Amino acid sequence: MEAFPRVEDLANAPEDQVLRLWQGLGYYNRARNLQASAKHINEELNSIFPDNYNDLLKLKGVGDYTASAIASFAFNEKVAVLDGNVFRVLSRFFGIHNDIAIASSRKIFKNILREIMPNTGESCHVFNQAMMEFGAMLCKPKKPKCETCPVREACYAFTNKEQHVLPVKIKKLKIRIRHIYYLLIRNNENEVLMQKRDTSDVWPGLYDFPLIENQVELTEEEIRTSILKKYNKSIGEMKTIHSAKKHQLSHQSIFAHFIEIPKDELPLNNSEMKSFDMDEVRELPKPIHIANFLKEFYF
Repeated sequence: MEAFPRVEDLANAPEDQVLRLWQGLGYYNRARNLQASAKHINEELNSIFPDNYNDLLKLKGVGDYTASAIASFAFNEKVAVLDGNVFRVLSRFFGIHNDIAIASSRKIFKNILREIMPNTGESCHVFNQAMMEFGAMLCKPKKPKCETCPVREACYAFTNKEQHVLPVKIKKLKIRIRHIYYLLIRNNENEVLMQKRDTSDVWPGLYDFPLIENQVELTEEEIRTSILKKYNKSIGEMKTIHSAKKHQLSHQSIFAHFIEIPKDELPLNNSEMKSFDMDEVRELPKPIHIANFLKEFYF
């Protein structure tokens, strides 16, 4: 808010600045989507923010949940807000056994909400908030407080002792394991080699070091072999600075290893790599584990 007080400020900002300010929050596509939406609002909507569900859905990165929440809470529109808490409350109370991980189930739950929510928009945002709070405070995932629930006598799950069964969510998130070996190549005392990540992996558009990676942890000899295979260059001296620091994403467990390599061991500049001095490095948008490493050992 301080850097971009007006929507046009965000719309016209360099992407690297936006990503740098977002650093540490994760889900960097949200920052890109925010800027894309700012550009759309600035250029197509006369800098006036959309005030209804259908127009909100046209903003990049805004889906049903976000559009419903904004339309309901900010503009008193009669739309149902469906989040994990509400899924849980409805599935337990009405005995709905449809898998909530399946997209088609959303329509079933949304239809129920439309039937039971108040008719006026001013009451709808209170209803939506109450449903979410009810799920968060009483109808909890693992230990629902059925003993103090005011509607338990009408609840399907309580009556049939299916609190632990509902909601149904079959889809399991598969966690990918990655060991990433970052190569710290110092051009001189105050410069380090870095590269901008492409859009095909996590942290697109952010900066990190040249690297190799594997599904399991590598021995020193395997590291040397992998570097030779990727960069067509064998290395001699190799010093581990910081090893096996775990960084957890929603769908990946990343173990970051940092290895210092003398500057003459690998080619310094090619299409992927560029040398930055430490003042420049501070301002580059970086994954948070890279920023933390640099702060601990270099800044």
